[in-house]
Amino acid sequence: MEFGFKNVISFTLVYLREGDKVLLLKKAKGKSHEGEWIGLGGKLESNEDPLSCAVREFREESGLILGNPKMRGTLVWIEETFLGIIYIFTATKYTGQMTESVEGSLGWHRIDDLWKLEGLAEHQRWFLDHMLNDEGYFYSGAAVYQDGGWVRYADSEDASFVCGDVRGGQGR
Repeated sequence: MEFGFKNVISFTLVYLREGDKVLLLKKAKGKSHEGEWIGLGGKLESNEDPLSCAVREFREESGLILGNPKMRGTLVWIEETFLGIIYIFTATKYTGQMTESVEGSLGWHRIDDLWKLEGLAEHQRWFLDHMLNDEGYFYSGAAVYQDGGWVRYADSEDASFVCGDVRGGQGR
């Protein structure tokens, strides 16, 4: 595989935890990750830092204002012509009234049941378990996506790239 990145885009993902539950967004038809449950977030705007983006996107998608967002990791997503840098945040405090958005439907899910959740975006399985259950954990990962699937993956627990199909992986 030869790489020639024409697009480098930064994103945020935010996971709001309340007790034993986490707030996820089921992406609407026509949106990236359509029909999948995923953390809230989106693309950084010009001259926007990841924390500001996380707070803005979370408010736009949920109506809630984060009280204590904390950056908990990064995931580099590599395709032939695309490089995505995803900044991952968690929070446990918020204010405001939850409202739906055009991005999709919101839902609280028990953390212990996430691995059985139909439609959970597969790449989240790499980090959600630690991130939601270990306050001191900081995730760092990189994944190569090709021909409709993940083909290589490495993270802060195993610095060597795993070759082969990584779909269907479970949280650690």
